[in-house]
Amino acid sequence: MFSPIGPPGIITGATTTPAQPGEIVVLYGNGFGETNPAIPNGLFLTMPLQLAVTPTVTIGGEPAEVKFAGLTAPGLYQFNVVVPTGLPAGDADVIIQIAGVATQAKGVLSIAAAATP
Repeated sequence: MFSPIGPPGIITGATTTPAQPGEIVVLYGNGFGETNPAIPNGLFLTMPLQLAVTPTVTIGGEPAEVKFAGLTAPGLYQFNVVVPTGLPAGDADVIIQIAGVATQAKGVLSIAAAATP
């Protein structure tokens, strides 16, 4: 089931939880470029289209496995990524890089403390 990621109580009236190491999270953004196949201008998007170039995603400086990266609605890109293990609890910078251009290090993902055995 999907739920907002964040420290508990960050949004009044919503249940938020930090991301768990190894969990697949869904990130959204815009302006990430061409898809493959390309969608001609003026056509309606009827199915998700993968990016022409697979981006690299880091969370807390660690590489995250990209399960999907593509256009899912007009102007809206979706990234399904696996949260790396071994990250400390707290906010971790999220950076997406594609074709040598990276997002600003202003997006963060709240990470849960590692489970104790």
